[in-house]
Amino acid sequence: MRLLFDARLLQPHFPGIGRYAASLLIALAEVAPHVQLHLLCEAQSEVLDLPNAQWHRVAPIFSAAGQGQAARLARRLNVDLCHAPYYVYPLAWPRPIVVTIHDLIPLEYTAMVPRGWRRWLYGPLHRLAVARADAIITDSDAARHAVIRHLKVAERDVTTVPLAPSPFFAADGTVPRERYFFSLISNKPHKNGGRLIEAYAATDPAIHGVPLLIAGSKDDDWPTVAAMAAAAGVSEWVRYLGFVSDAALRDHYRRCLAFLFLPFAEGFGLPPLEAMACGAPTLIADRAPMNELAGEAALRTDPFDVAGIGSALRRLIEDAALRRALSEQGQARAATFTWQETARQTLRVYEALIREALKR
Repeated sequence: MRLLFDARLLQPHFPGIGRYAASLLIALAEVAPHVQLHLLCEAQSEVLDLPNAQWHRVAPIFSAAGQGQAARLARRLNVDLCHAPYYVYPLAWPRPIVVTIHDLIPLEYTAMVPRGWRRWLYGPLHRLAVARADAIITDSDAARHAVIRHLKVAERDVTTVPLAPSPFFAADGTVPRERYFFSLISNKPHKNGGRLIEAYAATDPAIHGVPLLIAGSKDDDWPTVAAMAAAAGVSEWVRYLGFVSDAALRDHYRRCLAFLFLPFAEGFGLPPLEAMACGAPTLIADRAPMNELAGEAALRTDPFDVAGIGSALRRLIEDAALRRALSEQGQARAATFTWQETARQTLRVYEALIREALKR
């Protein structure tokens, strides 16, 4: 099988999708060595050292030149299949085409996209993407149902393939837990940072002495973490870390008193799985897909209920037995998700499309 994969997403501008693409490619090379990987990259792309892979430098993903070069390359290489891990991809690619749609949050919550060209283009670009695709992969059942509902796609054309934490994220029993909460979110509204900080303020951090550290990207269209903390009167107890490396992220997962992840909308929610794999007692929003992936291994709360979030935070502070149970259950739950299985399920989508194409 000759696969053309758009790996131009392996860059800091696409942290989540880049992690998905890199992890999938590494696992595919491991479980399917017969697949010849042809990978698109651009100047700032990370280039992985993979067996049976060839890298092809083309123009950036959002450029007209990039569209044309990628389409011509696919035809010249005579690939069997093209896979785009993002809804923006070369529309002139030869079919069959697989596209991964991670979420449709801006279509479900239009206020999440600032006014202007991005709001108007988001829907049409997704409709173009699925119109050209022969198969669509989503990370969760929640995202699958959203694609079917909003983009009017036939159920048979959309397959859920769950993600997984990297083996890099693992517990280390020699690392002591420290008294601070940790969260990995952006300042976008659906990440729910405002309610989290408001609930945290109600726990009397000066009495309990448990700071809140928040890492993640910053979007200049929305209030900063510092502004949200100031509004809640807890600036001295809330620390914004910005972007952190994987090594620093793992360290916080291993050391924090508990990990907090309370978006009210999400495509999958990989950070809770990473945190649970590292043994962090984890609090999640009781919303799909987070409750799909965590099962009973995480403490849940309504992301819109500030008082309920505050109550959950106090339980985590005060109940050591609860924290131990969540740590043990979380590690067991996270271990049921592997990138090798993600790669195998993705490969089955590829093989089904190729079989169908041979019948034509």
